Amino acid sequence: MLHFLIVLFEKTKSVLESDLKEANTRAERIIKFREYMTTGQNFFSVGQNRQRFYEAIVDGVKAVSRVCRLCVVFLQFTEDSECEGP
Repeated sequence: MLHFLIVLFEKTKSVLESDLKEANTRAERIIKFREYMTTGQNFFSVGQNRQRFYEAIVDGVKAVSRVCRLCVVFLQFTEDSECEGP
């Protein structure tokens, strides 16, 4: 869950800094972000911005999760069994 939130906030920050940089106040950023996420959206499908936004998050979480799994496997593999406690 933590990986998802980190990637979500990093992606949101990236959108605010690149695609919505003309929004100067907090209220403007909120409005512009909502507009960004709903552009092209209709009753039957999400808009392209929203789809790309969440696809990037899923890809980022998968990448982070793979690294974390590798670290866990590596640590288990390299752990010295003689050093384990009772």
